[in-house]
Amino acid sequence: MMPRRSVLGLAAGAAFSVVLGAEDARATSVLPIPLPELVAESARIWVATPLESHAEWVEGSAGRFIVTRTRVRCDRPIVEREPHESELLVQTLGGTIGTVGHLVPGEARLALGAPCLVFLRRTRAGHVVAGMAQGHFALLRDDAGALRLRASASVARMKSVRGSVVAELADRELLAAVQRLQRAAR
Repeated sequence: MMPRRSVLGLAAGAAFSVVLGAEDARATSVLPIPLPELVAESARIWVATPLESHAEWVEGSAGRFIVTRTRVRCDRPIVEREPHESELLVQTLGGTIGTVGHLVPGEARLALGAPCLVFLRRTRAGHVVAGMAQGHFALLRDDAGALRLRASASVARMKSVRGSVVAELADRELLAAVQRLQRAAR
């Protein structure tokens, strides 16, 4: 799997090239992550609800960019490899401050008040979504009232990649997804 720092560098380079009108544009590649790998990388896998967020400027090796910190509440722990906490701050790349917005392709987008299944990894800076958008699934009710996992549009094409976390979990009922995750965590 490509390190988050490399993905950030490629994404930031592409974003800044477009904004600045540079002729030397870069592209971002998102590689499918196998379900067992993402489960192993995650300190926590939660059914959670994002409660509030704020964006801020940070300085990094790729320059100055925006990150968003979102307070999420654990509605149901699925896998926990760290002591339980009822809420955490989760950092994602991109966001909006005033009239300036940064969009990072392939990053998870945590919608306030919208329940989700989220894979969380601890870093020096705090918690992040493991696997970026591949580690975040919105929870939506189907016509029968069952909760189903919906993959981010930025990674939905990975449903056809056998063994990828998106292929294994997207469009599944929550109960079936939880059972798969608990088996993978053993």
